Amino acid sequence: MRNIINKHRRRVGFTLIELLVVIGIISLLLGIALPGLSRARQIARRTACASNLRQIGLGFQMYLDDNRGVLPPAAQQPSVDIEDRKPITHFILPGEAEVFRCPADLRGEYFQRETSSYEYWFEFWQVARNMMLSMRSGRIDLASDEIRVAHLPNELGFAERDIWIMSDYENFHGESTQTGGKNYLFINGGVRDLRKEFQE
Repeated sequence: MRNIINKHRRRVGFTLIELLVVIGIISLLLGIALPGLSRARQIARRTACASNLRQIGLGFQMYLDDNRGVLPPAAQQPSVDIEDRKPITHFILPGEAEVFRCPADLRGEYFQRETSSYEYWFEFWQVARNMMLSMRSGRIDLASDEIRVAHLPNELGFAERDIWIMSDYENFHGESTQTGGKNYLFINGGVRDLRKEFQE
């Protein structure tokens, strides 16, 4: 009887080989699961970023309604703006700083330096608009510094859905060649990535 009890006690623990097998299985399962979790986190950040940009789009619409449809003359990159213009956060949704922080701007580098993780494309479209007007008139025409959203599609020859006003400063959501790597806010309020359209 005592021998049977002793044998039973000796079989309670795991052997070293059994422990190694269990550890190996757990490692294998983690190796399979972690890339999926990482991908899910990336998608969640991109979705939250798109939500931020939609809220900013609503802020733009409120600003335009109060300012005769004229885009705010904010700096594209405030930290290096030679005209010392104010950042976009001064004009759009003031006091709502966190909406201008992309969840994928993990170090917060742009958010801290520029007060926003999103680049404002006012200067880009201002130059493009003036170039188009100059080409049509056959002379250098700097036009007005004001950009009226209602006139911009005709001045540029683009549809509203193709004129973006803000985007991630960098490809926060993937590689530069990866669809969905960068979110853009368009003047019609839509949010999408240009990369898919360029690749099709």
